[in-house]
Amino acid sequence: MKLKNIEIENFRHMKEISVSFGKALTVISGLNGTGKSSILGLAGHLCSFRGDKNKIIHKTINENPFETVYSEIFKLCPKNDYDEKYSYNGIFEKKEENGDIDQLVFKGTSTRHSKQKDRFEIRVRQITEKVDRKFSHPVVYLGLRRLYPLAQEEEKKVNINKSNLDGSVEKEFIRFASNIFVSTEKIISSENIKTPNKKCIGIKTKKYGAWGTSAGEDNLGQLWTALISFKELREKLGSEYKGGILLIDEIETSLFPGAQINLIQSLYSYAKKLNLQIIFTTHSLEIMDYVNTLKTQISEKDDIVVNFLEKMESKVKNTLNPSFDYTKHKIRMEARGKVPIIKQAVLCEDEVAASWIRNLLSNTGIRQNFDIDHKGMSDGTIVTLARNKLKTFKNFIFVLDADLKDKYKNIDNIIFLPGKKYPEGEMYDFLSKLSESDDFWKDELTFFDKTSCFNGFVDIKNVEKHKAWFYKRKKDLGRDCSKFFRRWKQEEENKKEKIEFVNSLKKKLGVM
Repeated sequence: MKLKNIEIENFRHMKEISVSFGKALTVISGLNGTGKSSILGLAGHLCSFRGDKNKIIHKTINENPFETVYSEIFKLCPKNDYDEKYSYNGIFEKKEENGDIDQLVFKGTSTRHSKQKDRFEIRVRQITEKVDRKFSHPVVYLGLRRLYPLAQEEEKKVNINKSNLDGSVEKEFIRFASNIFVSTEKIISSENIKTPNKKCIGIKTKKYGAWGTSAGEDNLGQLWTALISFKELREKLGSEYKGGILLIDEIETSLFPGAQINLIQSLYSYAKKLNLQIIFTTHSLEIMDYVNTLKTQISEKDDIVVNFLEKMESKVKNTLNPSFDYTKHKIRMEARGKVPIIKQAVLCEDEVAASWIRNLLSNTGIRQNFDIDHKGMSDGTIVTLARNKLKTFKNFIFVLDADLKDKYKNIDNIIFLPGKKYPEGEMYDFLSKLSESDDFWKDELTFFDKTSCFNGFVDIKNVEKHKAWFYKRKKDLGRDCSKFFRRWKQEEENKKEKIEFVNSLKKKLGVM
C-alpha cells in the first residue's frame, strides 16, 4: 500500500492544498517558506512501525526506529502555532488485481500535549476504522541535521571504526558511491561514524578515511545507510515486508550537479527494487530537469510525481507535474518573455487547398502554429516527398485532396481535406444542392444568385470543368472563398468533418 495523497486542511500557511505522491519518487520543490519540509514531516508522522504493546522491534543499521521523531521535524511557535487547530488527511491506496482500489485514510489533528501543556503534538486517527493509530509502515527521515560537518564535531565525541557490513553489501555500497561521484580516487571500504549529531556509514579510500571525507560524501553515506536499512528489513521480514518511505530534506545539498543526477538515477533504481517511496525536497534545477526527462522515459508514469509550491496572497498553491520551463523561471524569479512560435510546415497542392486549410483552422487557437504553403505540385510529387522523407521535408505535414484518401491512406505524414472530392468539386456539389431561397444567395449588391452561379456550367462532372467554373465564380465566393466556407461549416456533417481535420493536424503537432 502506497501513500497516494495528503490533503492539508490547515497547517500554518498551507490551507486546502493537496499534495500527490509517486509510487517510486516524489519531488517537492518551490521557493523558500512554502512548506516543503513541513510536508515531509506530515507524511512521516502518519506512520509508525512497532509491534505488540507499541514495542519497537525493528531498527535501522544505525539503531534508530523506522519512524520520525516529531521534535526533530517541527519547531512550532508557542505564540502563533499552539492555539491553532491544524489538521490534514493522509490517503494510502493499493490497487487490487481485479482493479478495485483498497484505501485507508488517516487524519492528523493538532493538540496540546496531554501532560506537558507547553508542548504541541499531532495525533493520528484511522478514519476508516475510527481508532487512534498510525499506519503501520517503516519510515526513515533524513533532515538537515545529517549535514552537520564532521570537522565541527568535538573530536573526543566522534567514534569511527571499520563497518560491520557484510562483504557483498559493502561492495554494493562502494559501487553506489563510485557510480555517483565517478571519482578517480578509489573507494576501498566503509566505516562506521558515530557522533552526537549522526550515525552513518562513511567512505574510506586509499588516501583518507572519514575525517577526510567531503560534505557530499558524508551526505551520500547517510543516504546509503537508509537504503541498506530498508534492504536488511526486507530480508528479515520476507513476505511480510510491504515497502517503506524514505524522506530526504534538500537532497542536493553538498552535491555537485553531475552527482545530483547520478543520485536520482540510483534512487529510482532502489525505489523499484525495495518497493520504496522516496520523497524529497529540492531547489536544484539540474534535478528538476532530469526528473522531467526521466518521466518521459519510464513506462509507469505514476512512478514519479512532481509538486511545485508557491505562495500567492499568503497562501500556498501546488502545481502538479509542471514543465521544467515553468519551474526554472519560477525558481529563478524571472519572466520568460515572449515565446517565439516555431511553425509547423504544411504543404498542399494549390491555393484553393491552402485557402480551405486556413479557413478550417480559423478560431481553433492553433492557426498561428502552421505555415501553410503550396507550390503548384501534383499529388504524385507530394506523395513522393512524403514517402521518401527527404531531409528538407522531414518535418512537413502533407495535405491532399479528399478524392485521394483510398489511394494514399496508409502514408503516415499525409492527411486529407474534408469531403469526397477535390475542393472545386466539393464546392460545386454543395452549392448546386443549396436551395435557391438560402440566405447564401441573398446579395443585393452583386445580385449573385444560384442562377448566375451556374450559368454556363449546368450539370458538369469532370475536374477540368469544375476548375473552370470555380475560377469564373471565385470572386463571388468571398475573399479566399470565406463566404462559401462560412456557409459550408454551418452543416452538422461538415462541422464534424472540420473537427476531424483540425484534430488530425493537432495530433501531428503533438497538442492532443
